[in-house]
Amino acid sequence: MIPWVVDADNYAIIDKKDLVITPDIENFLDIERDYISFVAAPKGVGKTLFLKLKKNLYMKKHEKDIYFIPKDQSLARCDDLPLLDKEKIASLEKSEIWLHIWRMALSLSIIKTLLADYDPEFKLELKKIFKEFLKSERIPSQVRANLGDYFVTSLSGNLSEVLKFGEGDLTKLYLYQTLLTEALRQVRAATAIFIDNIDESFNNFLWENYSKHIWYNSQISLLKAVHSLSRINSHIKIFTTIRTEAYQKM
Repeated sequence: MIPWVVDADNYAIIDKKDLVITPDIENFLDIERDYISFVAAPKGVGKTLFLKLKKNLYMKKHEKDIYFIPKDQSLARCDDLPLLDKEKIASLEKSEIWLHIWRMALSLSIIKTLLADYDPEFKLELKKIFKEFLKSERIPSQVRANLGDYFVTSLSGNLSEVLKFGEGDLTKLYLYQTLLTEALRQVRAATAIFIDNIDESFNNFLWENYSKHIWYNSQISLLKAVHSLSRINSHIKIFTTIRTEAYQKM
C-alpha cells in the first residue's frame, strides 16, 4: 500500500466520497452500529485521516448530543511526555502496568474534562466521587496532589502525571482505579474521545533494545484499556489508532 503524500493534519475538510473506502473501513466509520473502536495500519496509510473522518461524522450528526474529548481539538494526542530514566523504563517494560496506566490516564482525562469544560446534569455526583478519590487514604498524598489538578484535562497531561509515579505506585494503580471507575459510572450522557499518534509518542523507545517493548506495549495496552473502560459504561466511546506492527503482537 502506498503511503499518503500529504499529512492528514493538512486536510481542513474531509469528505467520505473523496476517499477509497474498504469494507473494514466502512465498518469503522459506521457510527450507528459502532462496534469497531480502532484502526490498525502501517505508518502513513491514512489512520489519522479516517479517525478524523469518524469524529467529523459524529459531530455532523450528534454535535449537540455528545461530549467530545478533547473539546477544542480535533484529536487527543500524547505529546511532551516526561523524560524517563533507565530505572523507570525498566518498570514500564511490562504490558500489565501499561493497562493500568492507560485506564487511569483515560479515566482522569474524561472525568476532569467533563468537570472543567462542560456542565452535564450529573456533574455534582461526578465531582463528589472524584473528590472522594482525591481524599482516599489508600492513595499516597503526593499521588493525590499530582492527579488533582482540574486544569490538566488533556490525555497527554494526565498520562504525563501518571508516568511520574514511582515504581511502587505504578504497581498499585489498579488499587487506585476503583473510585475512578465508580466516577465513570456516573457519566450518563454520550461521551467520545478520539486518540491518535500513540506510536509516534513512543518512537524514541523503538530504536533501543532495552526499551523497544514500551513502543509495542503502550499501543497494545491502550486497546485493552479502551475495551475495559467501554465495558464499564456504554455511554463512553473511545476510538484510537494502532500501528500494524504492534497489533500483530497482540
